Amino acid sequence: MCVGIPVKVVQSGKWYCNCLDYSGNIIDVDITLVGDVDVNEWLLISNGTAYRRICEREAMEILHVLSMLN
Repeated sequence: MCVGIPVKVVQSGKWYCNCLDYSGNIIDVDITLVGDVDVNEWLLISNGTAYRRICEREAMEILHVLSMLN
């Protein structure tokens, strides 16, 4: 089992996109499993690969729980 981390798309490309992670860093994310993405869309990633689109509400809930682990 893996822990999915929510990220927000800031720039979209064909195979990869740039996303804002929970620490405020811009990271490259492989989007081959989810297809084309739009700026401001939320994705759930593991090991640098997006595997699911999520809504903002779900992203905020996950980020809140992750913040409690620190």
